[in-house]
Amino acid sequence: MHRLALESDSLRAQVDPRLGAAICDLTIRGPGNQWFPLLRRAPAEASCFNDTACYLLAPWCNRIPAGAFTFHGIARNVNVNWPDNSSIHGDVCGRPWTLLDRSPASAAFELDARSLADRNWPWPYRARVRYETAERTLRCRLELTNESNSRMPAGIGFHPYFVRSLWDTNDRVAVLARNAGKYPLQNLVPIEPAAEDAVSRALAAGTPLDALGELDDVFAGADGRAEITWPASGIRARFECSPIFGHVVIYSPSAPAGGFLPYFCLEPVSMVNNAINLYAQGWHETGLVPLAPGDTLAGAWNLHVEPM
Repeated sequence: MHRLALESDSLRAQVDPRLGAAICDLTIRGPGNQWFPLLRRAPAEASCFNDTACYLLAPWCNRIPAGAFTFHGIARNVNVNWPDNSSIHGDVCGRPWTLLDRSPASAAFELDARSLADRNWPWPYRARVRYETAERTLRCRLELTNESNSRMPAGIGFHPYFVRSLWDTNDRVAVLARNAGKYPLQNLVPIEPAAEDAVSRALAAGTPLDALGELDDVFAGADGRAEITWPASGIRARFECSPIFGHVVIYSPSAPAGGFLPYFCLEPVSMVNNAINLYAQGWHETGLVPLAPGDTLAGAWNLHVEPM
C-alpha cells in the first residue's frame, strides 16, 4: 500500500501505513498557491520511522534505560533499540498498520499487537489513529487499548519534526509552550522533579527557539496549548491537545558545522522519560497511566495553521 493523501483547501498530508501510520509529508498553501512543507519531509524511499515527518508513540513514550523497568513490583524488560542502550519511542512506530477507513480528507488505521510474534511489550495491546484535514487544521487522535488481563503502564504521544523556515529563509522560528518547569536530566533521564528555570520561563513567555541553544528536554505542566511562529513568512501554528498530554518534549539539535539543523521537534506526550521506573520509585505526576484490562487511553492533537 502506498502513502495515502489527505487534502483540504489549505493543507495536504501523506500518511504511510507501512511505517507506523506516520505522517510523511504535511504541506501548507503559501504565496502563489504553491505548497510548502510545514514538517520535515520524509524521503520517497524512507524505510525507518525516524525519517518520517511525524510518528506515533505508544504504548510508552521516550526512553526506558536499558529496556528495564518495574511495574507493580514485577521486573520487566523490552528490547533495546537505540544507540544509547535505551528502549525508545514505544512499539508502534516502525510497524505496518491496517487501514480501517478513509475519505479524501481523513483516514483511520489500526495496529492489533495481540498476534505479533515480535511484540516488544509484555502486554497485548491495540492502537488506533485517525487523521483529518479540515481547512487549515490537521486533527489527530491516538488510542491505546489494553488487551491483556492485567493492568499495564501506558503512555502515548506524537513526534512531529517542524521546519525552521517556511517560504522565507529569514524566518527565525519562535515557540510558546506554557509549562510548569523543566526536568533536570542525566543521560536524558530525569533525576529530579521538574522545576522552573530560565529555559522553561522563556518558553512559557514565547521566545525565538535559537535563543535557547541546543535542546533535548522534557517539560511538565503543559496546558494543552502551544504556538509556533514563522515571523518572516507570517504564519502561526497553534496546538490544541487533550489534557492527557501533560508533558512536552522539545528537541532542537545543533548542526555539526555550526548553527542548527533545519528542523526541530515539539512533541505532545502523556508521560515523562523513564516514567514507569519513576512511578515505581514513588514519583508523582509522571504522566504514567496504569491502564486497566479493556480500558483505552486516548488523546487528540489538533494543529491549526493561520496567518499571523
